[in-house]
This record gives sequence, structure tokens and C-alpha cells, in this order.
Amino acid sequence: MSASLVRSRAMVTHLIDRHRWDEITDGAVLQEDATIVEIGIYQELSRKHPKCTGHWRRRSSSRLRE
Repeated sequence: MSASLVRSRAMVTHLIDRHRWDEITDGAVLQEDATIVEIGIYQELSRKHPKCTGHWRRRSSSRLRE
């Protein structure tokens, strides 16, 4: 089974309305075989799953400029 942690500076987990949302700062997603198994704070997930490889999820460089 292949598993990895995908790390994010800020992860929106729940949209309350268009101006408010729940967010995890320095969050991570644990994925196993292309299925999301767990989400949470990166440090907690990396301690809980020490053999998983961690990856930063970077923003796309194709952002539109005004």
C-alpha cells in the first residue's frame, strides 16, 4: 500500500458562507492509494504516520495577473 502526506500552508476544510470558512494552518492530507484517509495538522499526522513521505503542495505558477 502506497501512502503519502500532502502538506499545505492553509487548508480549507469547511465552507460556512462566502465570507467565512474553517481552516487548518500547516495542514496535511494522508492519502493511501489515491484515497484521502485522514486530514489534520501536519505535525500530528507526521508523528502518527512516520513512514509516510511528506510533500508540499505548491500553488500553480499559471495564476492570472492583473
